[in-house]
Amino acid sequence: MSSLLGWRIYYDNGTTFSSVDGTWNEAPGDGVQVVVEYYDDESREVHLARDYYIFDEGKTYGTNRLEPWLHKHNIVKFGRWSANGSFAQLVKRAKADNAPT
Repeated sequence: MSSLLGWRIYYDNGTTFSSVDGTWNEAPGDGVQVVVEYYDDESREVHLARDYYIFDEGKTYGTNRLEPWLHKHNIVKFGRWSANGSFAQLVKRAKADNAPT
């Protein structure tokens, strides 16, 4: 399997940011149009036309759904609807609860 050598992000304002310029987390987060990965076997992978671009475990992913990645990393806590009675009981309990010890 080939190894990732680097990547470059192309933005809607014509600028780029690559792995030579800094880390993935240092790259600007808005306006991404295309992400290219460069591999040691001289191949490349082009990611485009996605709402979100993620760098995870040494690989870039383009996706229109963040939920699976967010669940994987437990970064965001997801709410959901429940039965009115159950919800009312939880609210009552939460309002009466003291600070954690």
